[in-house]
Amino acid sequence: MKLITRFSILGFFIGSVIVLAAVFTSDRSTASVGLLWIPVYGSAVGLLFRLVEWAFYEGKRSPFKWAALLLVVAWGAKSGYGWIKERQIRLQLMDRNLQTELIEEIRKDAFAQSSEIQALVALHPHTSRETLIEFSKSTSDFLVGRVGENPNLPVEYILEIARGVKSYQRSYGIAQNANTPVEALEELANVKETEFKSKTEWSLYQTYVLAPVIKQNRISKKTFDQVAMIEPTEVFLAYALLDSTEVNCQIATRLLQHENPLVASRSEGVFHQLKCSNP
Repeated sequence: MKLITRFSILGFFIGSVIVLAAVFTSDRSTASVGLLWIPVYGSAVGLLFRLVEWAFYEGKRSPFKWAALLLVVAWGAKSGYGWIKERQIRLQLMDRNLQTELIEEIRKDAFAQSSEIQALVALHPHTSRETLIEFSKSTSDFLVGRVGENPNLPVEYILEIARGVKSYQRSYGIAQNANTPVEALEELANVKETEFKSKTEWSLYQTYVLAPVIKQNRISKKTFDQVAMIEPTEVFLAYALLDSTEVNCQIATRLLQHENPLVASRSEGVFHQLKCSNP
């Protein structure tokens, strides 16, 4: 059986579009990784389309062909129903007035177990305290990060997240939560590059955790100065430092040499605004 035909190519195209739609409608920071799955899902859908073509249009029909076709139809029906059901649940959770009892029913639904839907539950203002606590203890860094954004998460569990493993996915939620206590913000800010597995993880932590912590303007001057000395400074952290009420000539002078021209330009503006001496 020839695998590459017009039908299989059409199937590959449809599978690729489905993956692209999933990636660009996801709110996960790592959603772009899904693009790597285009060849896999595209090929799988292409193969299914090829089976349909083979069963209907090629050679003599047989029980085996009908069984293969039935398998394809069953898989398509199940996937289609699941997709529709998941979209319905998403729409329900977008209702900010949804009551706690209904949220609890939804989150236990078999079609509500994806990380994206659980994240919507974690962010909802009427999610129960018990569920928020449960999510804060999850092994999923993504879910912990999401529940950390919820202002209803009890303070003791915000502190627990802050004192745990340093990860941008786990910590970015509490970093921007206005109810996060200063003690937790200090914990997030007192970090070193050696605590991270890679330079990429460290860069992401600067962008998604340290920058929001600085923007809150609630950490001590000592901790602020410590963060301000991080080299190299990621772009979003640099902007947060320059926009802070604690910015000084030392910071502005250092960031004048930043590799990003926009940051360097902003630093120059702050430098002149503070009436600093020429470096």
